[in-house]
Amino acid sequence: MTESTAEAESRIAHAVTGMVAGGYAIDFDLADGAVVCSQCEATLGAGDEVTAALSCYEGHTWELYGVYCDRHEQRTVTATMWPTSDEQAVVAATLEPAGYQDPRGDHHPDAVSLGGVDVLDYRPVSYEQ
Repeated sequence: MTESTAEAESRIAHAVTGMVAGGYAIDFDLADGAVVCSQCEATLGAGDEVTAALSCYEGHTWELYGVYCDRHEQRTVTATMWPTSDEQAVVAATLEPAGYQDPRGDHHPDAVSLGGVDVLDYRPVSYEQ
Protein backbone atom coordinates (compact mmCIF):
# COMPACT_ATOMS: atom_id res chain seq x y z
CA MET A 1 0.00 0.00 0.00
CA THR A 2 1.34 3.41 -0.97
CA GLU A 3 1.67 6.07 1.71
CA SER A 4 -0.32 9.25 1.06
CA THR A 5 1.31 12.67 1.28
CA ALA A 6 -0.67 13.43 4.45
CA GLU A 7 0.53 10.17 6.03
CA ALA A 8 4.13 10.91 5.05
CA GLU A 9 3.94 14.44 6.46
CA SER A 10 2.48 13.13 9.73
CA ARG A 11 5.22 10.47 9.99
CA ILE A 12 7.95 13.05 9.32
CA ALA A 13 6.54 15.58 11.82
CA HIS A 14 6.44 12.83 14.47
CA ALA A 15 9.98 11.66 13.65
CA VAL A 16 11.65 15.08 13.85
CA THR A 17 9.70 16.67 16.71
CA GLY A 18 12.14 16.85 19.61
CA MET A 19 15.19 16.46 17.36
CA VAL A 20 18.16 18.44 18.63
CA ALA A 21 18.86 21.43 16.38
CA GLY A 22 22.33 20.38 15.38
CA GLY A 23 24.36 17.98 13.31
CA TYR A 24 27.27 17.67 10.91
CA ALA A 25 25.89 20.29 8.51
CA ILE A 26 24.67 22.72 11.20
CA ASP A 27 26.67 25.26 13.20
CA PHE A 28 25.34 24.82 16.74
CA ASP A 29 26.34 25.29 20.38
CA LEU A 30 24.89 22.74 22.79
CA ALA A 31 26.15 24.59 25.86
CA ASP A 32 24.52 27.91 24.95
CA GLY A 33 21.38 26.50 23.35
CA ALA A 34 22.16 28.26 20.09
CA VAL A 35 22.08 27.40 16.41
CA VAL A 36 23.27 29.56 13.52
CA CYS A 37 21.07 30.39 10.52
CA SER A 38 22.48 28.53 7.54
CA GLN A 39 21.95 31.53 5.28
CA CYS A 40 22.75 34.73 7.22
CA GLU A 41 24.57 33.30 10.27
CA ALA A 42 22.19 34.97 12.77
CA THR A 43 22.26 33.26 16.16
CA LEU A 44 18.97 31.54 16.96
CA GLY A 45 17.78 30.19 20.29
CA ALA A 46 14.80 29.04 22.34
CA GLY A 47 11.53 30.53 21.14
CA ASP A 48 12.76 31.41 17.65
CA GLU A 49 10.68 30.24 14.70
CA VAL A 50 12.75 28.52 12.03
CA THR A 51 12.52 26.43 8.91
CA ALA A 52 14.71 23.36 8.68
CA ALA A 53 15.83 21.25 5.72
CA LEU A 54 16.15 17.53 6.42
CA SER A 55 17.06 14.35 4.60
CA CYS A 56 16.35 10.80 5.75
CA TYR A 57 19.69 9.03 5.41
CA GLU A 58 19.10 5.69 3.66
CA GLY A 59 15.63 5.51 5.19
CA HIS A 60 16.98 5.19 8.74
CA THR A 61 17.57 8.56 10.36
CA TRP A 62 16.58 12.16 9.68
CA GLU A 63 19.53 14.55 9.44
CA LEU A 64 19.43 18.36 9.42
CA TYR A 65 20.97 20.01 6.37
CA GLY A 66 20.03 23.59 7.17
CA VAL A 67 18.28 25.74 9.77
CA TYR A 68 16.95 29.12 8.64
CA CYS A 69 15.65 32.14 10.53
CA ASP A 70 12.25 33.65 9.70
CA ARG A 71 13.84 36.29 7.45
CA HIS A 72 14.38 33.73 4.70
CA GLU A 73 11.74 32.11 2.52
CA GLN A 74 13.26 28.63 2.67
CA ARG A 75 10.01 26.71 2.31
CA THR A 76 10.78 24.09 -0.36
CA VAL A 77 13.14 21.17 -0.76
CA THR A 78 14.47 22.52 -4.06
CA ALA A 79 15.31 25.90 -2.48
CA THR A 80 17.31 24.39 0.38
CA MET A 81 19.24 21.34 -0.88
CA TRP A 82 20.25 19.22 -3.85
CA PRO A 83 17.89 16.41 -4.80
CA THR A 84 19.06 12.99 -3.68
CA SER A 85 17.61 9.49 -3.69
CA ASP A 86 16.71 9.92 0.02
CA GLU A 87 13.45 11.30 1.39
CA GLN A 88 13.75 15.06 1.91
CA ALA A 89 11.59 17.60 3.73
CA VAL A 90 11.43 21.21 4.84
CA VAL A 91 9.63 21.89 8.11
CA ALA A 92 8.58 24.92 10.11
CA ALA A 93 9.35 24.63 13.82
CA THR A 94 9.96 26.56 17.01
CA LEU A 95 13.25 26.04 18.83
CA GLU A 96 12.52 24.66 22.29
CA PRO A 97 14.85 24.44 25.30
CA ALA A 98 14.53 20.67 25.70
CA GLY A 99 18.11 19.66 26.48
CA TYR A 100 19.97 16.79 24.83
CA GLN A 101 21.54 13.52 25.95
CA ASP A 102 24.29 12.77 23.41
CA PRO A 103 25.35 9.24 22.36
CA ARG A 104 28.31 9.34 24.78
CA GLY A 105 25.93 9.91 27.69
CA ASP A 106 26.74 13.59 28.26
CA HIS A 107 23.77 15.81 29.11
CA HIS A 108 23.46 19.27 27.56
CA PRO A 109 20.59 20.95 29.49
CA ASP A 110 20.50 24.12 27.37
CA ALA A 111 20.43 22.51 23.92
CA VAL A 112 17.47 23.44 21.72
CA SER A 113 15.30 21.08 19.72
CA LEU A 114 12.61 21.28 17.05
CA GLY A 115 9.11 21.72 18.46
CA GLY A 116 5.68 22.39 16.95
CA VAL A 117 6.81 20.83 13.68
CA ASP A 118 4.77 21.42 10.52
CA VAL A 119 5.90 19.91 7.21
CA LEU A 120 6.05 22.62 4.51
CA ASP A 121 7.40 20.50 1.64
CA TYR A 122 8.14 16.84 1.12
CA ARG A 123 10.05 14.93 -1.55
CA PRO A 124 9.64 11.14 -1.41
CA VAL A 125 12.41 8.65 -2.15
CA SER A 126 13.40 8.88 -5.79
CA TYR A 127 15.75 6.60 -7.65
CA GLU A 128 17.37 7.48 -10.98
CA GLN A 129 16.37 5.00 -13.66
